[in-house]
Amino acid sequence: MCEDFSQPGPTLVKPLAASLAVCVAVSLSACSPSDGVDNAQSQLLTSTTTVSKANAKKETSPAHTPGEATTEKATRPADNGAAASTASPPAKEAPQANGLPAGFLGQPSDQDRPLTMNGPADLVPVAVRTGSHPGFDRFVIEFTGTGKPGWYARYSTEPAQQGSGFPVEYRGTTALTVGVEGTPWPFSAEKQASFIDAGTFPGAGSIRSVEFTGAFEAQSQFVLGLDEKRPYSITFLEQPSRLVIDFLKD
Repeated sequence: MCEDFSQPGPTLVKPLAASLAVCVAVSLSACSPSDGVDNAQSQLLTSTTTVSKANAKKETSPAHTPGEATTEKATRPADNGAAASTASPPAKEAPQANGLPAGFLGQPSDQDRPLTMNGPADLVPVAVRTGSHPGFDRFVIEFTGTGKPGWYARYSTEPAQQGSGFPVEYRGTTALTVGVEGTPWPFSAEKQASFIDAGTFPGAGSIRSVEFTGAFEAQSQFVLGLDEKRPYSITFLEQPSRLVIDFLKD
């Protein structure tokens, strides 16, 4: 999987030198930086899709903790909600001591999560990612700004858009609505440029689609369409700030 490439050197005009340059380029294309994740952890990934507003310009790969273990491929928002992803053979990793898949964060439960407030925050959601791993699927919201977000989550077969009450369409048999506090709509042009646009984004594995309805009264709403109701966990990670939702697979 290739994600980052070094800058090209000076152009070679001699035929022999040009041939050597092609061979070197082919060799380099077969590898990529670890992105802060060791090789064993990065092999947990089966497929991952990244979407950010900056994709129209230049996608940069954020740092990850070993627990997150994701490698992204930049894509544009999907008009039809279909996942665009890359695939590689998953490594066979030993489960955690608690029996959960390697890399899974938190403790899974299929119960709704009440609103959790974590103090004042001024955050901008700048990217979303979905990834399929051995034993679980992952959804990530990445932020810039200050503070720690609050959140709630609830399952529903008829999710409604906050503010308007309009029904939200999704793929799958049920949906998990996630509200993220501390994300007011920005007034500065700079923050508005990085705030992700409302719309449909690709899913991965059991996550069939991601609907971002927008921000209302400092709360951003995401509706995740799922193949079925699954136990999940919600974890906040830093550097960069991101909210991670893991769904346990059979």
